[in-house]
Amino acid sequence: MNTETKNLVYQAENRYLTPEEIGAFEAAVKSMPRRLSLYKLLRDREIKIMQTIADQLEAQLPEVAPKILEIAIKNLILVVRYAAMAILTDDSAFLKTRLLDWLEQISPAYDLQAVYIASFKLLNQTLKKELTPEQLALLQPLINSAQSTLAVA
Repeated sequence: MNTETKNLVYQAENRYLTPEEIGAFEAAVKSMPRRLSLYKLLRDREIKIMQTIADQLEAQLPEVAPKILEIAIKNLILVVRYAAMAILTDDSAFLKTRLLDWLEQISPAYDLQAVYIASFKLLNQTLKKELTPEQLALLQPLINSAQSTLAVA
């Protein structure tokens, strides 16, 4: 649940919601089916999507140690999972505060930048094939945020 919606819920002890607040709450509720649908789709297709990326990454970067590729793929899986949860909870800050800040700190220790650049490129290509334009529109801003944080050229 996003911060705005949480704050509305907490107002229950003080007063009833204003018409504008009810409108914001209704919008959050109305968007839940499409957010839930995308969450389930990402969950159900995770192995297919990530295996495709892992196979292509291995072929594109044969000089990179398997352990480094494994770390990058695991982190990419986390990015998609946290992005999916951010969509489900309608909380765009969730991905950054719960994952990206941490990954940004530890990633330099593994010199993952080149692998991240390639993996995000493959992720974007794969998502365009797997998702509808509407689904991609929900997910893409979060993926872009992760990409700009982790795969800075």
